[in-house]
Amino acid sequence: MKLNDRTIMWKKSINCAAFPGGLRGRLNLLECLDTAKKVGFDGIELLYQETGSISPGTTASEMKTIKDHCKDTGIEISGIATLLNWKYPFTSEDMDKRKRASDYIYGMIEAASILECETIS
Repeated sequence: MKLNDRTIMWKKSINCAAFPGGLRGRLNLLECLDTAKKVGFDGIELLYQETGSISPGTTASEMKTIKDHCKDTGIEISGIATLLNWKYPFTSEDMDKRKRASDYIYGMIEAASILECETIS
């Protein structure tokens, strides 16, 4: 595609929640990465959840395994998303929910740093 005489390279990405078990945290993430690449996606958006492959309980070593698998597979981590902001909104009147929201965002930032991912949402 050309825009103002510049060539724009589009990349196709999919959220891991689109795969069976993705929303419930029961997804085998490495298989998901393989499948996404196999069917033609350039990138994957990971889902940060309370439990699962990318969560507060995921160690830096486990995240490095995910990052290395992405590099070996040739799929880019296009972003890290979460649905936890619906359960723990920053605007809640409940101080504990606001604290959890903050903790999750910091966890996402840390995960993004380890995974060398530039986008969280």
